[in-house]
Amino acid sequence: MGKKAKICICTGILLFLAGAAAFVCGFALLDFKPENLNTHTLRSETYAAQEDFDTVRLQFPDADIRVEFSETAENISLSYPEKYDRKDKAVTETKITAEGKTLCVKQTALWYKMLFNVSFTRGSAVLALPANKVYHLELDADNGKIELPAGAYGNVSLETDNGAIRVNGIEAQTLRIETDNGAISAENVAAETIGLETDNGKIIMNNVTANAVSASTDNGDIELTRLTANDIRLSTANGDVAGTVCGKTSEYKIDASTHNGRCNLQPSESGEKFLRAKSNNGNIEIAFTE
Repeated sequence: MGKKAKICICTGILLFLAGAAAFVCGFALLDFKPENLNTHTLRSETYAAQEDFDTVRLQFPDADIRVEFSETAENISLSYPEKYDRKDKAVTETKITAEGKTLCVKQTALWYKMLFNVSFTRGSAVLALPANKVYHLELDADNGKIELPAGAYGNVSLETDNGAIRVNGIEAQTLRIETDNGAISAENVAAETIGLETDNGKIIMNNVTANAVSASTDNGDIELTRLTANDIRLSTANGDVAGTVCGKTSEYKIDASTHNGRCNLQPSESGEKFLRAKSNNGNIEIAFTE
């Protein structure tokens, strides 16, 4: 490549960067907000259950899900957003059905009505539960976050495609958390079995108690503080596994290995409990504490 060609390319790149910077600064000075480009509006709809359910299954493609307890409510209620275009036509559709003792709410984005529409807003679905009853929950927010208050639950399943999930002060029969792209945090949690899985994100467990715990991430660290369990399975492809486990080393059968990193655990077949820690590219540093 000739000297003149290199000069032209470098000049072009500099002009492009300068133009991009001027574009961003101009919109910032005008107090531009992406929401101003919205062609959608949100309307809040409500549902009040008349039947006595013990399980709630929610699925929303583009809304946050928040759970609340009500000291006065006798039945389940739900408020949720519906999207409308500028012609006042719905671009989402929500179906509410009952399957035995399970309340099923599924919202679908009508893609053929959204082809020429732009949306930068995301509403929230708020599920209100009577505080004097224990419910099973299956919550799925494709591109939103899930908020669960401290309290007692039955079987709990939380799932997102793109979003972090954090729980604190949860007591459940079983707890399953799964996200494709986001961190998972469980703090002060007790359940019979706990399963945490993310493709891209860190997993944090602090003061977690269970009979069996599994935590798996492709790209992220696994951090644990005072984890108590009889069966522990920890796995990351690219990240460290580190923290503290309650008990003595002699109580655990240990299967630990890393391909590219350090591991402070020695294999053992002596204990009645089980600990497996695996990392392809990362260190394993686990200490046992009383």
